[in-house]
Amino acid sequence: MRRHVHLLLVLSVLSLPGLLLPAADIPRQFRVWGRKAPARLGAVNVRPNTYGLESISIPKDLKRILPDTNLQDPTLPAEQQSLAFLPFPTHPMRFIYPETRPFPEEIARPVRTFATPGEYATLSFAIRSQQDLSCVQIDLSSLNNPQGEVIVPRNHIDLRIVRDLPIRPSAEKTYLLAPRYLESFDEFDVLMVPAQRTERFWLTIKVPEDAPAGIAQGSINISCRNGGQQTLTLAIRVLPFRLAVPDPEKDINFQILCRTNDSRRATYGRHCDPGEIQRLFVDMAEHGINSTNYESLTPAYKRLEDGSFTFDFEKSGGTGYYSLNEYMYFLQNSGLNGPVCLYNGPYSWSKYSAARYGDIGSPDYNAFLQAIV
Repeated sequence: MRRHVHLLLVLSVLSLPGLLLPAADIPRQFRVWGRKAPARLGAVNVRPNTYGLESISIPKDLKRILPDTNLQDPTLPAEQQSLAFLPFPTHPMRFIYPETRPFPEEIARPVRTFATPGEYATLSFAIRSQQDLSCVQIDLSSLNNPQGEVIVPRNHIDLRIVRDLPIRPSAEKTYLLAPRYLESFDEFDVLMVPAQRTERFWLTIKVPEDAPAGIAQGSINISCRNGGQQTLTLAIRVLPFRLAVPDPEKDINFQILCRTNDSRRATYGRHCDPGEIQRLFVDMAEHGINSTNYESLTPAYKRLEDGSFTFDFEKSGGTGYYSLNEYMYFLQNSGLNGPVCLYNGPYSWSKYSAARYGDIGSPDYNAFLQAIV
């Protein structure tokens, strides 16, 4: 009997308003996003037995170049000169680097945007440390209307920290660390920020389908073990109309700068681990996209003595990481219902396979394509 009473107490506490929402209320996109950097980010010069960003080994003959960004320290009023860090909003499409300084008018400004009901809104902000910061924590509140009613619950807000990946901007022996990857960041993470560094954060907010028009406001509380705390206002203006639903019969395609199905990995600094394929597909579907980018989808094949072919769609016959059946399963579970895009149509099959049996358009080449279709 005592055991049953304890269970009822737990269920009662979990069902109290504002304490914990059911997992089903968390946007599907947030449930499938990878939490940390994939095991291997670099395609070459990978450090053994390392993971995520630590797996990238930058060649010794490359020289790092400074980014084209604001390197001028802001002129601060007296009340800001003693602050341990300077929080400021940034535009999500603006590249902010560890060296970027805020402009004076950006410091402590609200982090805000506008969106329609059901839309995913993106915002970003940063902190510029003026001394060493230890145990930096970011606490977010729900977004409420002026009457205090919750418009955007806390579990509709996803917080990420921006990470830099090395890219090669030219053929010269130089590289640039650019903001190219988002990692999850929550209350279990311990963040140390050295002095004179800009740390960048990214917010994705799912506006509920039934959100009323108006301004929803919350807060971003930034606290440090040493360095005190500061709060930025977080706000979204919900517009009084909805976006049109895309026609599923039309191909809405998203091209990403990586190959999600290539076992050889991608080029230096542009890799996306194949293990994140489901996250990417759900992300596309949640934004109204119904088709993925081009992929290598060659099934395993074998030519028999009589000249005919057999195919195994459970195995990959080219450079693909997944078989065609696995890939189609990921598409179906993600809600993508558009056409599968192949590189130049059937040429993705001919490049490594049909071309062995004759030139494009030859009888043997056409026989191979007929068999595989």
